[in-house]
Amino acid sequence: MGQTKEEIYSEASKNNQSRGRHAVLIIGFGIENGIEYYLIKNSWGVNWGYLGYARVERRLVTSLSFPVLHE
Repeated sequence: MGQTKEEIYSEASKNNQSRGRHAVLIIGFGIENGIEYYLIKNSWGVNWGYLGYARVERRLVTSLSFPVLHE
């Protein structure tokens, strides 16, 4: 599943088997041609996306979870 550096994923996956069981790391964000996106790093390795990274349209991210550190 190759992706060029310029592409932004703008459609949800048709494979919902991993729904809720896969995580990516958001490492940045931006806007290009009016499309807001997150830059993500995937755990599937360099053969996925653009060398393991991808830009995903923000509207596709429906839930976020993150750790909360307590002092």
